[in-house]
Amino acid sequence: SYEKDPLLAKSEYGKFKVSTENIIRNLPESKYNILRLPMVLGVNSPRVIQLKDASRKKTEFEVFPNLIISITTANKLA
Repeated sequence: SYEKDPLLAKSEYGKFKVSTENIIRNLPESKYNILRLPMVLGVNSPRVIQLKDASRKKTEFEVFPNLIISITTANKLA
Protein backbone atom coordinates (compact mmCIF):
# COMPACT_ATOMS: atom_id res chain seq x y z
CA SER A 1 0.00 0.00 0.00
CA TYR A 2 0.99 3.60 -0.42
CA GLU A 3 1.22 6.32 2.20
CA LYS A 4 -1.99 8.09 1.14
CA ASP A 5 -4.07 4.93 0.58
CA PRO A 6 -7.01 4.52 2.96
CA LEU A 7 -6.42 1.97 5.69
CA LEU A 8 -9.09 -0.71 5.24
CA ALA A 9 -8.48 -3.55 7.67
CA LYS A 10 -10.90 -6.46 8.11
CA SER A 11 -9.08 -8.74 10.55
CA GLU A 12 -8.61 -7.95 14.24
CA TYR A 13 -4.85 -7.83 13.69
CA GLY A 14 -5.29 -5.43 10.78
CA LYS A 15 -7.60 -3.20 12.83
CA PHE A 16 -5.01 -3.15 15.61
CA LYS A 17 -2.31 -2.10 13.13
CA VAL A 18 -4.55 0.69 11.77
CA SER A 19 -5.32 2.01 15.26
CA THR A 20 -1.62 1.96 16.16
CA GLU A 21 -0.66 3.75 12.95
CA ASN A 22 -3.31 6.42 13.62
CA ILE A 23 -1.86 7.04 17.09
CA ILE A 24 1.66 7.34 15.65
CA ARG A 25 0.46 9.78 12.98
CA ASN A 26 -0.44 12.25 15.76
CA LEU A 27 3.26 12.69 16.52
CA PRO A 28 5.30 15.39 14.77
CA GLU A 29 6.29 14.03 11.34
CA SER A 30 10.00 14.37 12.07
CA LYS A 31 9.63 11.98 15.03
CA TYR A 32 8.44 8.81 13.29
CA ASN A 33 8.63 6.52 10.29
CA ILE A 34 5.97 3.94 9.55
CA LEU A 35 7.22 0.73 7.95
CA ARG A 36 4.47 -1.53 6.62
CA LEU A 37 6.33 -4.79 6.89
CA PRO A 38 4.86 -8.17 6.05
CA MET A 39 4.18 -10.58 8.89
CA VAL A 40 7.58 -11.30 10.44
CA LEU A 41 8.08 -14.76 11.90
CA GLY A 42 10.99 -15.86 14.03
CA VAL A 43 11.88 -19.42 15.02
CA ASN A 44 10.19 -18.99 18.40
CA SER A 45 7.38 -16.64 17.40
CA PRO A 46 3.99 -17.59 18.86
CA ARG A 47 2.51 -18.36 15.43
CA VAL A 48 5.38 -20.68 14.47
CA ILE A 49 5.15 -22.45 17.84
CA GLN A 50 1.39 -22.95 17.34
CA LEU A 51 1.96 -24.37 13.87
CA LYS A 52 4.70 -26.75 15.07
CA ASP A 53 2.54 -27.87 17.99
CA ALA A 54 -0.48 -28.53 15.76
CA SER A 55 1.69 -30.47 13.32
CA ARG A 56 3.25 -32.56 16.07
CA LYS A 57 -0.17 -33.36 17.60
CA LYS A 58 -1.79 -33.76 14.17
CA THR A 59 -4.47 -31.26 15.15
CA GLU A 60 -6.10 -28.44 13.23
CA PHE A 61 -4.35 -25.13 12.75
CA GLU A 62 -6.57 -22.12 12.10
CA VAL A 63 -5.87 -20.33 8.85
CA PHE A 64 -7.78 -17.15 8.19
CA PRO A 65 -9.80 -17.37 4.96
CA ASN A 66 -9.85 -14.68 2.30
CA LEU A 67 -6.73 -12.93 3.58
CA ILE A 68 -3.79 -12.09 1.40
CA ILE A 69 -0.61 -11.90 3.43
CA SER A 70 3.07 -11.92 2.80
CA ILE A 71 5.49 -13.38 5.28
CA THR A 72 9.20 -13.00 5.90
CA THR A 73 11.55 -14.21 8.59
CA ALA A 74 13.37 -12.15 11.18
CA ASN A 75 16.70 -13.32 9.71
CA LYS A 76 15.84 -11.98 6.26
CA LEU A 77 14.93 -8.59 7.75
CA ALA A 78 18.13 -8.21 9.76
